[in-house]
Amino acid sequence: MMIFYVQAPNERPDCRLVKAFLWGDTRNVDADGNSHNPASRAWTELMFDPRDTHGQRFDIVAHQSEPLILKVMADNPTLAAQVAYFLGHTTDGAVARHPDGPYLPPSAIGGQLGADFNLAAGLERVEQSPFTRATLANPYPNLH
Repeated sequence: MMIFYVQAPNERPDCRLVKAFLWGDTRNVDADGNSHNPASRAWTELMFDPRDTHGQRFDIVAHQSEPLILKVMADNPTLAAQVAYFLGHTTDGAVARHPDGPYLPPSAIGGQLGADFNLAAGLERVEQSPFTRATLANPYPNLH
């Protein structure tokens, strides 16, 4: 199991944007977490497990609440790095392999994202996702 720790000083992204970054909005996944509203930016637990592929599940849990440090876990090392990178990137946070650090900018793990992962395309999927416009009052902007 590969584990990363992410210091997340700001709100998290809409949890659906993690899926958009990794695979796109239309990927069929089992999901679970503690978001009270799909558009919440205050979640601290998240799990995605694609239904069409084995070995692509990841879990995020709060390792520490003050300051918030999220623990990203996946059997697939590149998937864990991709999720940690995205969380660090979107929260202006930092990433470490151990809970006591050293915590570095997300770009420090850019080489661990996998040769077949296109970072620019992942960020573009997020930019194009309707969930970038989601709010607590309008959590489903894709339905309007």
